[in-house]
Amino acid sequence: ENVDQNVGKLDQHLKNLGIFEDTIVIFLVDNGPNSMRFAGPFRGMKATVHEGGIRSPFFVRWPKRLNAGTVSDRIAAHIDLLPTLADAANAKLPDGLILDGKSLLPLLEGNKEKARQWPDRHLVLQVHRGDQPVRYHHMAIRNQRWKLVHPSGFGKEKMPDDVPYELYDMSDDQGEKVNLAASRPAKLQQLLDAYDVWFDDVS
Repeated sequence: ENVDQNVGKLDQHLKNLGIFEDTIVIFLVDNGPNSMRFAGPFRGMKATVHEGGIRSPFFVRWPKRLNAGTVSDRIAAHIDLLPTLADAANAKLPDGLILDGKSLLPLLEGNKEKARQWPDRHLVLQVHRGDQPVRYHHMAIRNQRWKLVHPSGFGKEKMPDDVPYELYDMSDDQGEKVNLAASRPAKLQQLLDAYDVWFDDVS
């Protein structure tokens, strides 16, 4: 109700200014619920690396350019915001700037051809206490279909030794209920290798 009322105030303000139709409004949150309450079919809560902790809504409205009701199932993350908004504004980014994210504008516009050609990619989330990154500590990496999770604990600076990896086929297990780590070791290693490339790059 609070969100509804305040988005309504924002909308009215944009209308009063005469810029409602050509203003991009984005609604998103940074994590799942901060207690074990309803998170749809997803497992976990804030500070976990399961879907209930890291998946969040991302709604974009731009009446002049985007059709209401357009939906995409392609995975995306916060790193995609800058390239998306720059693309929407026709803003030229500095030469040589390397961004991890990708413009989502073709997906938001409902471009089915570009959606079919959308390249698969790996997205990584890692979050734990401390001043130094710890390889494999409380992390998740996923592509469109597969997700590898190492839920070793948000509140710990040091990674425990006895936390097993979890591997999920997100195409039919959004609730992360069937751990395939033991039965798909090659897929687990493939995702670990992709994670290592990311970790070496960012740290």
